[in-house]
Amino acid sequence: IPIPRRVPVSRPAIVTDGQGGLWCGYRGGGLSHYEAAHLRTFTTEDGLTENRVFDVLEDRQGRVWAGSYALDLFDGQGFRQLDRIVGIRGLSEDRAGNLWIGANVGAFRYDGTQIENMQIKGGASDPGVKRIMEDRTGHIWFPSEEFGASRYDGERFTNFTVADGLPSDEAIA
Repeated sequence: IPIPRRVPVSRPAIVTDGQGGLWCGYRGGGLSHYEAAHLRTFTTEDGLTENRVFDVLEDRQGRVWAGSYALDLFDGQGFRQLDRIVGIRGLSEDRAGNLWIGANVGAFRYDGTQIENMQIKGGASDPGVKRIMEDRTGHIWFPSEEFGASRYDGERFTNFTVADGLPSDEAIA
């Protein structure tokens, strides 16, 4: 895959889409789509809020989402900003079709209509969330580099730390 030159790649945001294409986000170089031997790179000139793309996700409806310093949605030609959330680091979709957003300021859920701040720590300063995953029972998990891991059961959060048996409060998975 021809990656644009001089574009630093940290933990790459990379995903394959339903059409067999590959999306790859860069730290400063935008977001590239590679399909059928054709590479197109999207930048702020194409509607991305920021050229730093920390995560990319294709949802079940085939929509491509980019997370940077905002949540951007691909419309087939370029991107448009859906919401400004500080420092998006992780995107995930649950089995109900909700989009989960991990950011420097906590976790958010987009139900297709509105974005809700999930307030993991009950309104206190929420931890930065870089990853989000759903387990086989439908619980949503949020590892944090400061406060261990949190589980959302659909109604409330349960936080797990060293006091609960974790080997560290720095959960980075």
